[in-house]
Amino acid sequence: MLEIKDLELTYRSTQGAYYAVRKVNLRINRGELYTLLGPSGCGKTTTLRCVAGLERPDSGEILIDGKQVFSSRDGIWVPPHQRPIGMVFQSYAIWPHMSVFENVAFPLRQGAQKTRKEEIRDRVMQALSTVHLDHLADRPAPFLSGGQQQRLALARSLVKQPKILLLDEPLSNLDAKLREEMRLEIRSVIERLGITTLFVTHEQIEALSMSDVVAVMNDGNIMQEAAPKDIYGAPTSPFVASFIGKSNVFAATVVSETAGETVVASAIGRLRCRSSFAVKLGDQVMVSVRPEDVAVADGRTSETDNLVQGALGQAVFIGDALECAVKIGDTEIRIKTPRDADLTSGAPVSLAIAPHHCRLMRAN
Repeated sequence: MLEIKDLELTYRSTQGAYYAVRKVNLRINRGELYTLLGPSGCGKTTTLRCVAGLERPDSGEILIDGKQVFSSRDGIWVPPHQRPIGMVFQSYAIWPHMSVFENVAFPLRQGAQKTRKEEIRDRVMQALSTVHLDHLADRPAPFLSGGQQQRLALARSLVKQPKILLLDEPLSNLDAKLREEMRLEIRSVIERLGITTLFVTHEQIEALSMSDVVAVMNDGNIMQEAAPKDIYGAPTSPFVASFIGKSNVFAATVVSETAGETVVASAIGRLRCRSSFAVKLGDQVMVSVRPEDVAVADGRTSETDNLVQGALGQAVFIGDALECAVKIGDTEIRIKTPRDADLTSGAPVSLAIAPHHCRLMRAN
């Protein structure tokens, strides 16, 4: 439904030129919610704005439903208002002098293709009903709450029945509780309508909980693209492992390799690990272990687990668990344990890590 090929865009300033987007390639299937996730300045919003036609790339190609809307090779540039898209901006961009109804009706009234008055009313009320605002159609837009304004912006983006929905950090202006509610509501609307969606955010929980596919970006590049479960559980680079949630990442050297299992020498000892790529003896690699995948060893520990010895450091209560620091030699790792765990700061502790939770990544 949406395809981006070798997209590049360079910004120029008095300090020189720099890449905002570097050879980005992605494909979003019909009805899929695809998220670009990354820190500020990584290129995710610039990529979305290129799809919207708000930025003109230097090179590459963008296709929506198989039709080119930009191609540097073929000299094609379709202006934003002629692209079959709906967009929700970070600021919502709601017109304060209009009612809820008129805000949603505006794209239909101003479009190049005239829409009959009766059809406008039907489509506006249908869009408002989709986001549960139909009972507020006559209310002045400034009199809506933050969550209601966000839903109004979503209704306005849907009223023209676009082929692609573009969401540019639409939840960033909401408080934490409302963000959680709106995550579920937006996902529900998108699933109900079956609309193809490109979503941009820097919030990991939004990406992991809402998406079919997540692409982690950094420095204008897509670092990894996968389902949320794989992005979290099987990062392919230290950047992705560190950016998505919390992770212990440390260097290691391959000391043996057998079918399905790799043994490495690391700062916390020898570890049996899982690798998704070919390695050989002596290779320098990185190991990623999530804090929740490290357990305090007890009688239930599997004989196949990696066992390491350390000293317990600071333990912090975070509500549903304890986050603890454990010193192993000169290296400190983080673990997460049940909140009622009986742990004493400074006491020796034995840790168990299952091999499939020790993920190998390339060092470069």
